Order: sequence, then structure tokens, then C-alpha cells
Amino acid sequence: MQQPQIEFYKIRDFGTKISTTIDFIKINFKGLFTVLLLVGGPLALINSLLMQNLFGAFGALSTDPTNSDFSSIGVSYIGYFLITTLGVTLIYSTIFTYVKRYNEGRLPASVGETLKEALGKFWKLLGLSILVGLLLVIGYMLFIIPGFYLTIVLSLAFPVLFFEDKSIGDALSRPFKIIKGKWWSTFGLLFITGIIAYIVGLVFSIPFYAIYITEIFANIDSIDSNPEGVFNSFSSWYMTLSMAILTIGSYMAVSIPVIALAYQYSNLTERTQATGLINKIDEFDTL
Repeated sequence: MQQPQIEFYKIRDFGTKISTTIDFIKINFKGLFTVLLLVGGPLALINSLLMQNLFGAFGALSTDPTNSDFSSIGVSYIGYFLITTLGVTLIYSTIFTYVKRYNEGRLPASVGETLKEALGKFWKLLGLSILVGLLLVIGYMLFIIPGFYLTIVLSLAFPVLFFEDKSIGDALSRPFKIIKGKWWSTFGLLFITGIIAYIVGLVFSIPFYAIYITEIFANIDSIDSNPEGVFNSFSSWYMTLSMAILTIGSYMAVSIPVIALAYQYSNLTERTQATGLINKIDEFDTL
């Protein structure tokens, strides 16, 4: 049975925004998570291999610090940080792209089409993320409250960038205009969907923590005498695979608050500008 199209620009109350997020995921589950798996899977595997190498290097360091490859540790750590940063940015770009394509009636789409469009906004999104990060650091350095306030407000900069195709500067300033009187509802929506995402992420973390606990108990008697053995056990292929599953799970889970944020943006925009109503009037005039 064909599911009705979810209207994007629409005023919604708190509960409706959560239910709309869930409805979107239900309707687009197969397509969205196939894209996230194919895009995020290789990134997760690369990160897991880097962590495997890092654990192995730490194991060698624990037994013979004078004969350890410190360059391997540095390369693995920097590589992990870069891949994580770029990977999260690409995942965010992919999710917003998928929501936008759905709202514009441009689904189904191949993974290649979605990824190509997501990459088109990748560097702009990365630049915005860096600036938002710097502003939040300044906000939290001034005092906790300004940073906390900015965290919620500037979260809306990302959907503004995507759905309005704004410059980075406009994406940073516009959230302050549309969030007026709705800061707490935005915070509440991100808080609730963040908890849901955390619970979903826990499911994907089960293999990792099961192996982690097993290895700890298996090596508890030899930790003092053979610390390298502990590190080596965490650099095993099954630990690497479990870390990849954990990372992919986090990519899947983060889609929940990101999609909710998109619908909060559309709700706030409709309240302040009646974008959806204007679009309907324009469509009526063309008949």
C-alpha cells in the first residue's frame, strides 16, 4: 500500500514532530538505511582497522618503549580523527540529502545519486561544522549557559544550509530568527530523540562490549605480567569487526535526531514565514 507523502512545511506540536520522524523512518527505512550502510560501512571498517593498528602499537609500546613505532601510533590516531570527522560530516550530509529528496518527490534514488548530491554539500557542511564548533568552544569558555544556548540554536544552521541553500554566514545567523520562543521545544525534541538514538545505538554495541568483557576476564590474571597480550586481544579481527558494527550502528542511530531536527526546522520556518502556505498558493496560481 502506498504511504501518503509527509508534508514538510507544516506547523506541528511536540508529539507530532516525534511521530512524524518515526513515520519518515518507517516509510524510508529500506532506502535510507541501505544508503547509510553502503556509505558508512567502508568508513566504519577503515576506522576499525586504524584502531586495530593503534591497539597493536600500544601493545608493542607496553613491552618495549625503546623499540616502538611511535609514528604508527601518530598516523593511526590522526587517521582515526580525520576519518571520524569526515565520516560524520558525510553521514549528516547524506541524511539531510535523503530527507530533501523525499520532500521534493525525487525518490527512489540510487545510492550513487544520493551520494553525489550529498558530496555536493559536503565541504560547505564541513566548513559550517568547524565554525559552529569554534563558536561553541567560545560560548562554553565564556560560561556554560551561553554555550548551552548556542548548541541548540546553531543545530538549526545545518538544515538551513541544506533546505534553503544558504551561505555559511546566512546559515549561522538565520537560526536566531526562526527559533524565537521555541528554544525549549527544540531542546526537548533533540533531547528525547537523542535518548532514542542512544538506545538504538546500544543494540549495535552489544557485540563490542560482549567481546570486551570476555577479553578482560580472560586476561585478568596476566594483565600485570603480559600487558601486550591484552592490547593484542583488542586488535583481533573479531574486535575489529565488532567496532565496525558499533560505528555503523552509531551512523544509523544518529539519523533519528537529524531527521527530527529537519522537521523542527520546517515547523519553525512555517511558523515564521508560512513557507508551505506560500508554496501551495504558488501551485494554485499555476493551475
